[in-house]
Amino acid sequence: MRNVVLLLIFFVMVAVHVVPAEESAATGEAAAGSAAGTFVSKERQLKLLQLKEAELRLEDARTQYERKKADYEGMKELYERPFPIVSGALYRQYLSEFEGATSAYDTAALELERTKLGFLQDASRISIIEATQEINPEGERLLRFRLMNTSSASEAMVTDEDLKNRGQIEARLRIENILVTVLHEGIQIGKPFEIRIPFLDYGDVFKGTFILQQEKIESVDLNIEYLGKIDTRKVYLEKQSGEDIVRITSLRFAQEGNAGESVLFDLELERLAEDAATFALEVVNLPEYITYRFEEKGNQLSQVKFAERMATRALELRCYVPEELGQELLDRPIDFFVVVGPERNVRELKSLAAEIAPQPIAEEQISELQTGLEQLRLTPRGRPELQLFAANLYFEKDPGEPVDFSIVVRNTGTVTLREVRLDTEKPYDWTSVINPELIDKIEPKQELPAAIRVILPDGIGTGIYEMQVVAKCQYEGEPIESPDKNFRISIKSRVNLLGTAVIVMLLVVAMLGLAVFTIRLARR
Repeated sequence: MRNVVLLLIFFVMVAVHVVPAEESAATGEAAAGSAAGTFVSKERQLKLLQLKEAELRLEDARTQYERKKADYEGMKELYERPFPIVSGALYRQYLSEFEGATSAYDTAALELERTKLGFLQDASRISIIEATQEINPEGERLLRFRLMNTSSASEAMVTDEDLKNRGQIEARLRIENILVTVLHEGIQIGKPFEIRIPFLDYGDVFKGTFILQQEKIESVDLNIEYLGKIDTRKVYLEKQSGEDIVRITSLRFAQEGNAGESVLFDLELERLAEDAATFALEVVNLPEYITYRFEEKGNQLSQVKFAERMATRALELRCYVPEELGQELLDRPIDFFVVVGPERNVRELKSLAAEIAPQPIAEEQISELQTGLEQLRLTPRGRPELQLFAANLYFEKDPGEPVDFSIVVRNTGTVTLREVRLDTEKPYDWTSVINPELIDKIEPKQELPAAIRVILPDGIGTGIYEMQVVAKCQYEGEPIESPDKNFRISIKSRVNLLGTAVIVMLLVVAMLGLAVFTIRLARR
């Protein structure tokens, strides 16, 4: 019977619940319900049922409370007479029932208010209507966001049908004490750590800014805490920039390069824009004797294209240090700029460089042309290198005969080397004499002769022996060593002349004796 009553009440409410046009204009979302006539969503039907059920429970509790109160007061009057008509036990029973009815009534009232507040909390919403990232002139990465109180006015009216004007609805839908934090992979990366919004009225918008403490972020998590709950939203950060300038960064921005070798600078290009665009690549303030090329995965580039919604590109700048570089140019840092910008701006920059040459272009002049830039530093270094040369690497010697080597020490590098020492690696009982053992200085491409005499020990056996010769020195604290030069020495066996003569004579006598014996045997 009670369920039937609930359904009847519900259908009556649906039939008569029509929001006037002027009220729907004030409440926003209620306009759709008004235009739809009697249409009510399932979610709202459920809430109406829950609300009506809480109201019925309160009405039942009120009825029980009033009945128990009347019974208690009547019993109290009979019990408090000079000559009580009822017993104390019966009086206390009615008092207990009255107190139970009072508690049940208060609980039902609280449950009704809790239901209304729960509906109101469900109706309260905060939406992220914008989240963009940009880089300010100081190079800081900013997250700019906008929050809007997009609470549902129609759901708010479920809690109190007496709300008839915009002011009442807005007051009910104001959200207070909102905390906003930004996280990436569970770590807070915003500065300040949190932004507190004192209140946000219905339909109002709040604009906030975080300084992001991490580079190259495509998305973040925005935590919005309000009304006792934490709403976490993963947000893709739209790129936004007042000027379409490509930002360039390099981790290996200062490097040293040996003469005759190439140096690679890493370049990370970032563009805060959503559309497609093409930019020219250029280098300024780099001397003409240093050649270069832009590369991407080994392919040479002169321009770089950002496709739609593409944020980053990874390139490399390869600089070649010539081998024939004067001593006066070594160990002198070269500061230069790599530039990325529209082709027209880059052409203007090259023309300006030609006009003011040999003076370098200042950073301010490059920035005025609205091009991205990164300052790099290349320090040419000399290449220290030694080589040993010998005309003969194989010798045949008799035991006890010394071995003389002639070698040439050549500086095949591009810097002057000092205190070059020759050393040999040989059997432990061999003796070597090197002349000169220490070379004070040897210029690039210079050759200096050296002689080595090796004295073999007495009683050395027949065979082939090996020894190595190497040239060593120090250059700026680093050891420099030539490749080993290997020599082979063949030791002949000793010849015993007396023993050989005796053996020959014995053979001759034997042959003569054999001949005489043969002749005599034939005569018989």
